[in-house]
Amino acid sequence: MAVDIDLDDEMLAEFREEASENLDEAENQLIKMDALEDFDDKYNSAYRAFHTLKGGAGMFGMERLQKVVHHLETLLSEANETPPFSQDLIDYILRGVDASRSLLYGEDVEFDLIDPEASVPKVTASKATASDQPAPVQKTEDTTSKKETSDHRPLAFIVDDEPDLVEFMTDVLEEIDIRCHGFTNPEEAIRAMKLEKPDIIVSDMQMPEIDGLELLRMAQETDVDVPVVLVSGHLTKENCMEVLNNGAKYIFEKPYDSLRLQAVVMSLIENRQATKLIRKTLKFILFQFSDLDDYLAKTGKDKLRAEFKTELDIIMSQYQKLGPSKKVA
Repeated sequence: MAVDIDLDDEMLAEFREEASENLDEAENQLIKMDALEDFDDKYNSAYRAFHTLKGGAGMFGMERLQKVVHHLETLLSEANETPPFSQDLIDYILRGVDASRSLLYGEDVEFDLIDPEASVPKVTASKATASDQPAPVQKTEDTTSKKETSDHRPLAFIVDDEPDLVEFMTDVLEEIDIRCHGFTNPEEAIRAMKLEKPDIIVSDMQMPEIDGLELLRMAQETDVDVPVVLVSGHLTKENCMEVLNNGAKYIFEKPYDSLRLQAVVMSLIENRQATKLIRKTLKFILFQFSDLDDYLAKTGKDKLRAEFKTELDIIMSQYQKLGPSKKVA
């Protein structure tokens, strides 16, 4: 069921992005489940992915998606009593993952809710209808795979048309254990953001063709929350206010103090990571509320439901304050 909470389009977009990541995680773990090595870890990871997705689908009224994911979650739980999983079961759940991706974006899809190891279907599910799915959205076709990395250090993109300055700034930030990718072409930096999202961008202001302000705008179109620090050799009050009003987090005038740059960059990264963690935690609470609300409704605990709803409204108001930074008035 859909819980009566004000969920905006931004939250729906975030949910779809995170749900896609959960489905990718479940798929990756299922593909590896033919081996018993680290079986429990693979199972737990896939199960958590389905469970989180189920809760979020309920919050957004995606009843068809919630039903499919709940079925996959149940099959996974029951099969875990007698591992390893059969190939028929794994293949069926993988098809369910593909169907869930389509349902996530409101697409019309058929997927029978059956037990692949039994001869009689448990439930036959018809196509998704407009009553239980949000309007279909156009997915952007991305022919480039996301870059995978096991290096969990913060990532900075360094952008300057002068290679020597890119190298110098890279050396400065690597001293505080920040990974750096350097670019002398701002457009290459924007393209790279589609492969791996940086935790921060540090860019020169004056560059041919695309200056730092335009890079800032382009970066925000790809990741509205990424902090951008600009460096300028010709800083005036007017251009300083312009870049700050357009969302830059800090601006340095050349020559700048390397220790100050390190401190500002690390502070912005830590703030971004803390905000992401808080948002993720709040969303987890929101998504799990759907299951709890169903249980309270079935057991007739309407007063407790109302109390939880009030607390959830407070959480929602705090969540919305963690949205993208507003421009300076």
